[in-house]
Amino acid sequence: MDAGFAAALALIALFCGNTNCPIASILLALELFGGKGLPFFALACAITYMLSGNISLYHNQLIANKGLKLGSLILPESGEEPISK
Repeated sequence: MDAGFAAALALIALFCGNTNCPIASILLALELFGGKGLPFFALACAITYMLSGNISLYHNQLIANKGLKLGSLILPESGEEPISK
């Protein structure tokens, strides 16, 4: 992988994780770096969006209940079903 492309992926992933705005991040990637690496930019945004949590760079941003979060399940005793928070 080219070092410049890896740096572009890191920039877009960092922006997406900090702002919780994956669509804006993908559009920023398209504007800055062109459409050649679009699947990679979308994948990087999807991963960082899922891992980012409910905290955003913008304090007044209202974040809806995200469907898939790593810390969103309470693990019960063995043999029981997971319980959502």
